[in-house]
Amino acid sequence: MAECVKAAQLDAAAGGQCYFNQGAILTNRGQLDAAIADFNKALKLAPFYVRGARAYTNRAAAYTRQGKLKEALEDATTAMMLDPKMPEAYNVRGEAFMIAGRPKEALKDLNKALENQADLQKLTVAELLGKINEVPEAIRTAVRNNGGGHLNHSMFWKLMKKGGGGEPKGELADAIGKAFNSYGDFRQKFTATALTRFGSGWAWLMLKNGQLVVESSANQDSPVMEGGRPIMGLDVWEHAYYLKYQNRRNEYIESWWHVIDWDQVTRNYQEAL
Repeated sequence: MAECVKAAQLDAAAGGQCYFNQGAILTNRGQLDAAIADFNKALKLAPFYVRGARAYTNRAAAYTRQGKLKEALEDATTAMMLDPKMPEAYNVRGEAFMIAGRPKEALKDLNKALENQADLQKLTVAELLGKINEVPEAIRTAVRNNGGGHLNHSMFWKLMKKGGGGEPKGELADAIGKAFNSYGDFRQKFTATALTRFGSGWAWLMLKNGQLVVESSANQDSPVMEGGRPIMGLDVWEHAYYLKYQNRRNEYIESWWHVIDWDQVTRNYQEAL
């Protein structure tokens, strides 16, 4: 703290950078009130565009972890206005919409990005993401994050039910056994993939080149962007579990195995074949 005070006395930009860095460290430690206070100071000292957008984004992420979704959405929206090409701002805004139970808002952001793209408007979200490299660069970030967030969460919510869990049966069980040797080996591999996904992202069971594989993706990226056909995905964005599990991702993943709707996963598998 003393270092940032001294830096701010010498140069506002240096002070803002110091408070920004300190806020990021405190966020990682889960000291969210203190982190938000430091982001406030960073923005007051150095509200210049790129760093300002980054500070608004990080403060939005801290607010999301606290469940203060109104404040998170306001900050993420401001960050998007300051730096329209910053993917993290889109990610945080989309995640806040999802947690707030407002998935249609994320879809509105996608539709807004496509306003002047008649050909792209004809595509489904999956088709759009499958052609992400053909999307104009000016709107690619918005399409990637809002479209990916919508598609990923639309699957994720259907994969869980009260009284779920257990093991898959029938053709899906056979396919998992063939691809991974056993259900136990598959579960271990999927859990490890989810645990080791650096930062924010997803763990996936998908069909790729006709084979069942387990992979992960960053942020809101969808497997369809790389030719995959997802049949089961786990959201490992910290926002997805922080309110109950804080930074204990391992506990969140273990609990998730007990609510999986294997009937829905089987339907996804059949549709992906």
